[in-house]
Amino acid sequence: MTAALPMTVIAGYLGAGKTTLVNHLLRNAEGRRICVLVNDFGEIAIDAELIEAREGDSLTLANGCVCCSIGGDLFRALSRVLDRVPRPDHLVIEASGVAEPARIAEVARAEPELSPGAIVVLCDAETLAERLAEPLLARTLGEQIAAADLLLLNKCDSVPPEPLEALEGLLRQLNETAAIKRVTFAAASVEELLAEPARHTPRDQSATQSHEALYERWSWESGRAHPVDKVEEALAALPDGLLRLKGLLVSDDRASAWEIQSTGSRPTVTRRRVPPSASPGLRLVAIALRGKLQRDVLDRRLAGLEQEELV
Repeated sequence: MTAALPMTVIAGYLGAGKTTLVNHLLRNAEGRRICVLVNDFGEIAIDAELIEAREGDSLTLANGCVCCSIGGDLFRALSRVLDRVPRPDHLVIEASGVAEPARIAEVARAEPELSPGAIVVLCDAETLAERLAEPLLARTLGEQIAAADLLLLNKCDSVPPEPLEALEGLLRQLNETAAIKRVTFAAASVEELLAEPARHTPRDQSATQSHEALYERWSWESGRAHPVDKVEEALAALPDGLLRLKGLLVSDDRASAWEIQSTGSRPTVTRRRVPPSASPGLRLVAIALRGKLQRDVLDRRLAGLEQEELV
């Protein structure tokens, strides 16, 4: 009889560092065959040299790992993972920023070929206190934190020691049993991430809210490879209600690419390797609390950018 496949859930609010953590995990697999399921693996900045082949909704990685898109049906994605030959050594599910990790973990209990591992929740040390004070966000964050077996307080290099102690106190109020670790750039121990926790955090089975009712999304796509300085200018001083913005800019000759990230109103543009499947142009997605997205502001900024002369 085949041994059950251990499953770890990685969760955390928008901008907490989940993608960075998954990349860290894949680069440090050390011979483990890890399968990562994400909502859209195109958002994961896996180094080009790590990618061996792409087929459908899967990336085969040179280190023996694989990265797949969940799509609309988690159970179907899990079936494909369990049918893989050879079967992975470990399954990691990267939850979306507003997902309820406890519900995802329950899938492992419903599937006899899966073994539930830890729920790992990342928390952004720079924004955690502010977001817990926001009534519309506090419930989502609180549910994620309460579900964790391991809490990673990320971006600790940007926060002085005394506030970090206060943040750990906030986390402990919301979760009495989880281990709490301070990390920078989500560089957690791979052994800790994949280990079975000594004691699982008790799960609250009560009904939860619909996140679709809380959030709204915006996207923009252009086939024009705008100058990177013009893109930075267009995205400067983003609307206050914006929670998260992600994007990719690829030059016309596909020789250069830039990743665009913003949590709140602080956009950063970082040069990166060109993804193998990326076409030239600019693609952006954003999420905000419902009613606070200010689509018209974003549309005007990007419409103005479209009218700029290319250099």
